[in-house]
Amino acid sequence: EAGETELVLQIGGGLLRERLPKTFKQDVVLAMALAYVDVSRDAMAFSPPDFIVACEMLERALKLLQEEGASSLAPDLQTQIDETLEEITPHCVLELLALPLDDEHRARREEGLQGVRNILWAVGGGGAAAIAGSFTREDFMNEAFLHMKAAEQVELFVATPSNIPAESFEAYGVALALVAQAFVGKKPHLIQDADNLFHQLQQTKVTNMRNAPSVYTPMEMEKREVDFALERGLCALLVGELDQCRSWLGLDSDSSPYRNPSIIDFIMENAKGDEDSDLPGLCKLLETWLMEVVFPRFRDTKDISFRLGDYYDDPTVLRYLERLEGAGRSPLAAAAAIAKIGAEATAVIGHVQASAIKALKRVMTLQLMLKFQE
Repeated sequence: EAGETELVLQIGGGLLRERLPKTFKQDVVLAMALAYVDVSRDAMAFSPPDFIVACEMLERALKLLQEEGASSLAPDLQTQIDETLEEITPHCVLELLALPLDDEHRARREEGLQGVRNILWAVGGGGAAAIAGSFTREDFMNEAFLHMKAAEQVELFVATPSNIPAESFEAYGVALALVAQAFVGKKPHLIQDADNLFHQLQQTKVTNMRNAPSVYTPMEMEKREVDFALERGLCALLVGELDQCRSWLGLDSDSSPYRNPSIIDFIMENAKGDEDSDLPGLCKLLETWLMEVVFPRFRDTKDISFRLGDYYDDPTVLRYLERLEGAGRSPLAAAAAIAKIGAEATAVIGHVQASAIKALKRVMTLQLMLKFQE
């Protein structure tokens, strides 16, 4: 009653180690539970609230009431604690994920990752499904992804039970995570996995339109098939498939349905005056995509500095590309040319014409919005 919560918990903890009369023990347990609730309330009063401490205190209170008290001890209080925990746990999970990426906080972040699984897998599929704490499923996932590493997002996606279908925005994010892992970790085999996801997203979009009741014309459906063409083209470039890259970007024909004037202009503006080769422009497009779209999405890559040459000149990458040689394909030669271009400068936005970068970012953002608005 005097508000001495620390003293209550200290004395109560000592008393519970003794053999106490039942009614006296229940009084002690109830006093300690209320003290934990008070500490939790104080944590929630901080600005911003400390959801981690608040959750821990409420969990201790509930455990104490359930294990040390009688089954019927303060049932209303137990219900209130349960309801509060359900409301604030998503915020607590996000705080755990946001902890530093060092060994000291690894265990706590693992708790956060497990919390993400518990929440998402309980809610199931459906981007609009409600989660406690005023989140939709999509809102919570997007917030959680901001605090996760690329590998963590991929692991979550792979481990998700098959009865919980992936949303398009989720598959897109995982595809970008695979690209980030592939480039930074020199694991080019992951590019194929990323490209497969982009392909599935293309097919899903078109299938959904074909199943719609006469809403879309054949021309509109063909237009939607070009969604993710940029991503697939740059995936091809990452494994040295220049012809395939040019095809996806519409560089092989002026009448190509994949041709986006803003992207073509960007490539040509950054071709460094080389009329015979668009490769310098393609390299700059890849650099910009990695720097503006891919790497900022993940905590372990958002501040990274890189050169394309570090990837295309890596022995592991070259061994992988060597296995792709043949049948008119020469990814090793492409890699050598890209490595030479990429070695000339670290990816710094300042040496690219600012107007071109701004235009490309606008195109990428608009494309992304259109991909998921339906």
